[in-house]
Amino acid sequence: MFQKIKIVIVEDNKAVKDGYELIINSYPKYQVVRTYIRAEDAIRNYKRDQPDIVFMDIDLPGMDGITGIKKIKKIDSSVDIIVITVFEDSTLVFDALCAGAQGYIIKSANHRELLKQWKKSQSVGAPR
Repeated sequence: MFQKIKIVIVEDNKAVKDGYELIINSYPKYQVVRTYIRAEDAIRNYKRDQPDIVFMDIDLPGMDGITGIKKIKKIDSSVDIIVITVFEDSTLVFDALCAGAQGYIIKSANHRELLKQWKKSQSVGAPR
């Protein structure tokens, strides 16, 4: 039996968060272990959740996603982080990648684009 790849989603838009969770959980190899609307909550619970991949929004209430990425990478430099954003080709996306994100997905992307980006991270997102 294989170990599922554990995913945490940090997204304040309920429809986007719920949609990603539904798509991800529809594949037996993956499991969303928790969702958060604030980066601070994801950071506080990081060691309990032990995700292999984090989907992180940039624009969040409280701490922004770029700061959240930096803090999570200090806790676990090996975790893969995929940015969820409405910002296409912006300095914010560049800043998120510089902070340690492995890639990004545009919120308007369809499920195929989500899975394509997600599969790119599989090569580096194996369970620990």
